[in-house]
Amino acid sequence: MNIVSANNNVTSGQLIIGNFSSASALLLQNLISEYKELNPNVLVVVKEGHYDEIQKWLHDDQIDIALFNRRTYSKGYFN
Repeated sequence: MNIVSANNNVTSGQLIIGNFSSASALLLQNLISEYKELNPNVLVVVKEGHYDEIQKWLHDDQIDIALFNRRTYSKGYFN
């Protein structure tokens, strides 16, 4: 996320989230709404993909945060 004006306590920029489609439908809708209320100057972008794509996006710094399930993490998929 880019901070444009830290002196004025104004946060703006972009937050890019990588996730799989079921997470968008089930988890992100309410969280993004609440986040946008608290941070109205931050553009939230959601990129949906498969685990391989999400892993590549993280590696290539194309996303700021990723959502995935515990099983995938415990198997070392993102290490």
